[in-house]
Amino acid sequence: MITAEQTRLALKIDAYVKSIEARGGGDEEILTTMEPALLDFGVLMKSAGQRQVDLLATEHSGFRRFAVLLTQLAAGIQDGRIQVPRE
Repeated sequence: MITAEQTRLALKIDAYVKSIEARGGGDEEILTTMEPALLDFGVLMKSAGQRQVDLLATEHSGFRRFAVLLTQLAAGIQDGRIQVPRE
């Protein structure tokens, strides 16, 4: 079951991505300005299971795009295609 809070967070992320798309922006702008949305995404991921996330992604294309970008980013870091500075 998807909670009202999970829906609220997904809608917030969805609106963020769609606002970028409406201005003609794309993945690069999403990735370079995503920090505020990452906090919401983290909260949502801690409270939702895979089924809930999949349902939210089906219903909200901006949320789906955000989740896919994060998945691709994580995979690129993990396999070394994306280099991350070490501090």
